[in-house]
Amino acid sequence: MKQDFPRLIKKFEAKTILVIGDMIADTYLYGECTRIAPEASIPVIDLSDKRTCLGGAANTAANLSAMGAKVLLAGLTGADAGREQLVELLKDFKIEEKYIVACKDRFTLVKTRVSSASGTIVRFDEGSTGTVSGANLSKLLNKITLAHHICDAVVIADYGKGVVTDEVITLLNTLQEDNRKFLAIDSKNLEKFAVLRPDFVKPNYKEFLELMKYPTSADRLNQIKTYGGDICRKTNANITAVSLDKDGAAFLQDGKLICKAAGVPLQSPSVSGGGDTFVSGAVLSLLCGAPAQMALEVAMSSALIAIQKSHTATCDKAELLHLYQHKQKLLSVGLEELCDYYRAQNKRIVFTNGCFDVLHSGHVRYLKGSKKRGDVLIVGLNNDDSIRRLKGLSRPINTLNNRIAVLSELSCIDHIVSYGQPADDTPIELIRRIKPDVFVKGADYKNKFMPELALLKTLKTKVVLLPLVANQSTTTIISKIRSSEPAVENKPYVQ
Repeated sequence: MKQDFPRLIKKFEAKTILVIGDMIADTYLYGECTRIAPEASIPVIDLSDKRTCLGGAANTAANLSAMGAKVLLAGLTGADAGREQLVELLKDFKIEEKYIVACKDRFTLVKTRVSSASGTIVRFDEGSTGTVSGANLSKLLNKITLAHHICDAVVIADYGKGVVTDEVITLLNTLQEDNRKFLAIDSKNLEKFAVLRPDFVKPNYKEFLELMKYPTSADRLNQIKTYGGDICRKTNANITAVSLDKDGAAFLQDGKLICKAAGVPLQSPSVSGGGDTFVSGAVLSLLCGAPAQMALEVAMSSALIAIQKSHTATCDKAELLHLYQHKQKLLSVGLEELCDYYRAQNKRIVFTNGCFDVLHSGHVRYLKGSKKRGDVLIVGLNNDDSIRRLKGLSRPINTLNNRIAVLSELSCIDHIVSYGQPADDTPIELIRRIKPDVFVKGADYKNKFMPELALLKTLKTKVVLLPLVANQSTTTIISKIRSSEPAVENKPYVQ
């Protein structure tokens, strides 16, 4: 299943998602509190930074877009500065304002948090949450109808601020009957959407308790498992995902617990918007045909990435691939995206290559020395056919899978990529894809022709030749094993 993870993420790009809900501008004011105001005995914050992020349905839309999907966002704003701010932020995620209704009689929703080193001190909420006027509602319903025809899935992000009205639900029911699309609901009032027979809903544990009128349990997972049938009947959903913050999350289907994922303990996570990211990862995965367990893993991974950021945030596909590759040293797809992610983090990528057939101390010292030349070490590993062409039919001694298994245990190696084609046993194509900052070879290559050198010069890659360990080579080791007498060889090892 893990081998399919990068391919699954790639499939996200082919999907168009309609998001309907309450858009919010999340503004963060950061500063330091060094004194108390004399006139009211309240803390005085000397502001040092201000940041506005997409919140609510806009954050769900941003996450879906960041993960690769095309997004159509339908909702309401005022005809004010708050709308202009949201529209500008949405442009960063290639989301148009085409399906967003500007209402002259409403104000855009804005949440402003004031924080210092000790945490959030106060939050101010502003914007219209009341009844939507007839003309504005008609415009919204029309835009939803147009978008529904061209989307692959619908996500409702209902924050109870007035956008998802009974009329919107009635319209969706009609549209779904005529042309069924994957439907996901994220709302504190899931019962009102049961008529839509959603494919996916996501209450958190508190919302689960409020929906079911249950008391808090010390064993939350067992409680969900016990009452799975009840919540599935209440939501009328195919899959109900219950998030349990530090305890992870669980998927229910037909009243039964079908999969679960453990949580990851974090210090001071920024949980605002984490649910939006969770829903985005789950919806795209399920829509692309992923098994429930894989969809849950993607949802959990994406939410984990988002909540480690300092504000309402998104998780993008490069971060998802990086998290996957961090757990999986062997790279098959997603190499370019992973390297782009490292470069965005200002990390120096080091690349070296070889057969590494029978690993010995010379190899280990060489690989450790390579890692010291940068932040990330990617090792190109000749496949078995390539070694036969280079070393003869008696090689390799260890198959590719065995060599990968051994090299994966070295902490200095971050990633391994196998290569080798009948027409080209050089790492040139790998280097073209990786674009390393540093290329490492053994000192025995000094004054030798390297076919990859021209490309390295074009890429402005630094070439480093490391000294080798005398009397250490694969050839020597193989010779000792195959001969009744130890072979004597004073040459440095050759990969």
